[in-house]
Amino acid sequence: MKKRYISKIILLFFIGFFLQACVPSIPDRVQTGFEHLKSGEVSLAKEEFNKVLNLSYNPMKKALASEGLGWCYYLEQNFTLARFYFSQAKETYPTKKEILSGLALAQTQLGEFSSSVDIGLFLLSSADDVLVDYLPDTLYKEELLKVLVLAALISSSSYYEDFKALVSDADFLNKLGALEGGE
Repeated sequence: MKKRYISKIILLFFIGFFLQACVPSIPDRVQTGFEHLKSGEVSLAKEEFNKVLNLSYNPMKKALASEGLGWCYYLEQNFTLARFYFSQAKETYPTKKEILSGLALAQTQLGEFSSSVDIGLFLLSSADDVLVDYLPDTLYKEELLKVLVLAALISSSSYYEDFKALVSDADFLNKLGALEGGE
């Protein structure tokens, strides 16, 4: 009888170990979500990030999943949910350039120009040319700067000239000059 009891415990242990080995870990799900995001599989990315939010107790993993969901919703043009998830992620990672970039873009799309400029101030001291490399199209610093220059112009921000000075695209600057001149 005792032998049978021990063999059942051992069997349950092996079944539990096998099942755990078959279920992807939370870090794997975060990585898989970002891989889906990069390849443009937004629905699959959202599934992975939502599983992390629902299953993880780790605030850092949850913040990364929130960041991923922010980009998913941004790509789906649901800027309200994008802002929500980027804001959640920012609570854990307040200086992460990928989160700040997404939040600034979402706020610009929602017409919150002053807020987007304030969030985008990290660019004034950033030496990175690539801001987000796990999107279907890489987000470069120059692209976000152009958005923030326009947001600063619309909101009459005192940072307008600071952002403008960092833009190197002459064609954009010419067009911006025409906007400034009222043409």
